[in-house]
Amino acid sequence: MKKFIIPSIAALFLAACGSTAPRDTSELAELQKEKDSLVSLSQEITAQIAELDESISKLDTAAKRALVSVVAAEQRSFEHYFSVHGIVQANKNVTLFSESAGTITGVLVKEGQRVRTGQVLVELDADVMKSQLKEIETSLELATELYERQKRLWDQKIGSEVDYLNAKNRKEGLEQSKATLERQIKMAQVVAPSSGVVDEIFPRQGEYVGSSSPVVRLVNLDQPYLESEVTEAYVGRIGAKTLVRIAFPALDTVVEATISRAGDYINPNNRTFKVEINLDQMKGLNVKPNMLAVVHIRDYSSEEAVTLPSRMVQQTADGSSYVYVASQGTDIARVEMRAVQPGRSYDGYTEILKGIQPNEFVVDQGARSIRPDQQVRVVANPS
Repeated sequence: MKKFIIPSIAALFLAACGSTAPRDTSELAELQKEKDSLVSLSQEITAQIAELDESISKLDTAAKRALVSVVAAEQRSFEHYFSVHGIVQANKNVTLFSESAGTITGVLVKEGQRVRTGQVLVELDADVMKSQLKEIETSLELATELYERQKRLWDQKIGSEVDYLNAKNRKEGLEQSKATLERQIKMAQVVAPSSGVVDEIFPRQGEYVGSSSPVVRLVNLDQPYLESEVTEAYVGRIGAKTLVRIAFPALDTVVEATISRAGDYINPNNRTFKVEINLDQMKGLNVKPNMLAVVHIRDYSSEEAVTLPSRMVQQTADGSSYVYVASQGTDIARVEMRAVQPGRSYDGYTEILKGIQPNEFVVDQGARSIRPDQQVRVVANPS
């Protein structure tokens, strides 16, 4: 073959340099045919060399290959949560104020005591008003008797109408004065508007309090709830019955619940809406009003998602995501660089929307030190 190629090249060289005669068409065709034959032979040899290299690599135990571990892509249920802060609220958490001014003469309950609706909690000095009430009651008895006498006489057309009207007016005026004093005496008492627990008593017995001064804080924890503010970006993605996980750092406790109510109003100041989560069914949960919580709200779920550990998804310089896929899960494998389309990520896992099928072997440890189409050794724990 060499004997043929060398004279041919020499002939072409001489023809190009010194001869002006027309090229021999048949000789050019013969040369082109010989070139094509050599190209084909070269390709066959390259393929054979690649096969030999692969066989040698499998038999050559001394060859150094990158050590990697692989993870089989899972098809499983996948959930995504976002987190907001929440505050425990009592269904009835009220501060009771004094309706009148005066000195406290009696504190009838203790902090931590459970009280019922209508129970008197604190009394203010009302002795003067009570004395006035007794005087009015005595006067009212006399006025009532005189009125009844005048009425009987007037009904019999005896006596003057003026006497009858004066007696009637006297009686009704005293009745009104009595009702006013009774209301004022009642205002000197701080009464529980509902059942609950006395959380705090602000003044002490003997102290003077003014009108509208805070006296007692009453808390009803029979129906506690958690209140959170959520950005308007999640409108339409969450609502009543949406699953949540609530973490109480102070209690070192995590519980599951559902949203009871999602607000319909967007606060224009911070672009959020409120959500409420009832806690009354969580027996034994020792929550307190204003206790802080971290609320994890589920905004996405898929029952058949292909997932990978988030650490395995890499990015190119232009922001495209990719992973390395191994040809097999054990021994010597060849890796392929595979473009993927990631979805949401949560709790260390990322949903893969495109690019990976379930049970494909994706390179985990060692993925950042390999290149496409490289042979690697798959081990359980690469060193």
